[in-house]
Amino acid sequence: TEQRARSAAVKVRSLLQGGHGSGTYMIAHGRRVVVTAAHVVRSESVMAIDGRDGETVVGQVVFVDDDIDIAFIVVPELETRTAMRYRPQHRFDDRLVGTNLTYTGFPSHHDLLTIRGYVSSIEKGHIVTNMFGWFGSSGSGVFDQHGRYMGCVSGIDIGTFSGGRMRIPLESIVWVAPVSRLDHEMLEVRILTSTVPQTSNASPGARAPRRGGIGD
Repeated sequence: TEQRARSAAVKVRSLLQGGHGSGTYMIAHGRRVVVTAAHVVRSESVMAIDGRDGETVVGQVVFVDDDIDIAFIVVPELETRTAMRYRPQHRFDDRLVGTNLTYTGFPSHHDLLTIRGYVSSIEKGHIVTNMFGWFGSSGSGVFDQHGRYMGCVSGIDIGTFSGGRMRIPLESIVWVAPVSRLDHEMLEVRILTSTVPQTSNASPGARAPRRGGIGD
């Protein structure tokens, strides 16, 4: 699973506002898509998707759920990435606690950083995990050991230090937007009725909302 996720990881960039997040290149309902966080996409209709060796395509945003924080982008075929099959994890309860997880993303200036962790709790409509996260890793696809897509990195927690005088990011507490909460029927319709953009060669990270703390 780690190697497949690593081969499918992409960088997701804004063409208008700058900034980047991460995403996962997959096959869903017969189409090539990139799944990322809704706050990476913001209100934009197209995003630049970076593969490897300078390959860039432009994808069409077809589905955004801001409450859950997941977005789907229909993309042309990427030559330098290998798409994973979209296999969503539909369970969303305390039976997930202890599940081993992995994701690959692009936090800060890092390239293809693969992270491991596990589910710590289900809280506030999200999956709370113990694993590393930082700005730029938002949108990274989180998978269990069987290759099921759990959701995407949504944010990192915030702690209060020294009597509330300072807030610090707790990068080991990562909130995952659960794919199980999506309207999958609507998602399928949006994907199947979308138009695949033409391939093009396109320009830098979206800051994550900090679950349990102040916003950016």
